[in-house]
Amino acid sequence: MPALGGQRSVFDRITHERQRSLARIRVHLAERLAAEEVVVMGPAGHLIPKQLTQVLRVALVAEQGYRAGVAAGTESISTASAIKLLRKDDQRWQGLTLQLFGLAPWDSRLHDVVIPMHSTTVEAAVELVVHSAAKPAMKDTPGTRQATRDFVLASQVQLALADRGHDVEVQAD
Repeated sequence: MPALGGQRSVFDRITHERQRSLARIRVHLAERLAAEEVVVMGPAGHLIPKQLTQVLRVALVAEQGYRAGVAAGTESISTASAIKLLRKDDQRWQGLTLQLFGLAPWDSRLHDVVIPMHSTTVEAAVELVVHSAAKPAMKDTPGTRQATRDFVLASQVQLALADRGHDVEVQAD
């Protein structure tokens, strides 16, 4: 069972594998964020706490017809197969964000910038992301560096607890 989506195994209540896997991903993510500037794509980005204000959260969204056309062309499959694939992918993403936040993955409350790709060119989307990332609020500061160190510590503690069977959220301030 993938940690970042999908149905929970019936054995997860006993093994706590999902919590341990998510905790491991958080530790890796926290350590990478502390060490360098990174771009995180996909559902792992939802594991970054909102306290890391220097992180720009971008969602690329599009209507189903547009997404199916792009997927069909990219994967060389029929539009019907692309729609099935997209629905399955959407369900996996939604499983994670519903578990973590009680929100759908495309909910604007989870993102700083939401770009509708069915009505935006790639060039315009890139320009918007670059412009948004250059804003003063996105700059690294002593406060954001401390928040990142706190994320590393909290992630490491959460992993240690998850390895012992505890399913708790940990914050360091």
